[in-house]
Amino acid sequence: MALSYEKERKGILKEKARGHKAQILDKEMKFLIFVMGAISSLILLGLYLYLHHLNKDIAYIQTMIFIGLGIDSLFYVLACKNLKKLIWQYNPFDNMFLNFSIIFGWVMFLVALYVPFFQRILKTVPLSGSDWLILIGLGIINIILIEVRKSFFIHPMLNKS
Repeated sequence: MALSYEKERKGILKEKARGHKAQILDKEMKFLIFVMGAISSLILLGLYLYLHHLNKDIAYIQTMIFIGLGIDSLFYVLACKNLKKLIWQYNPFDNMFLNFSIIFGWVMFLVALYVPFFQRILKTVPLSGSDWLILIGLGIINIILIEVRKSFFIHPMLNKS
């Protein structure tokens, strides 16, 4: 819902209309949904297998994956709010409602992990600073992958050899 409050893009009315037969899921969107979703899932699966290999407690592993999925979503929305520009070509923080939603999401993570009542309900355990750095790092990797993907669709002439 917060994305519905995005500022109007300049020149949008000058863009060529896609036509009534245009697909909602074009090649770019299919790639974004399926390939990036698969990559994100494989990264988290790799984290799960690594933590399982280290014989970590299952509650810890589940907490790491739970927060990893959440962080991925909070970072993902910033990179995907404009698919026509790379993230450094626009201000990803210019939507007050989206910013509030992201902050609210981070607060909910903290509540889920550090408030005993919610720890019991959600079966989570507190994470250390290094755990948070790992999960944030994975989120940043996903943003980088999205931006690389965008560069192929935004500047296709640069990518033809």
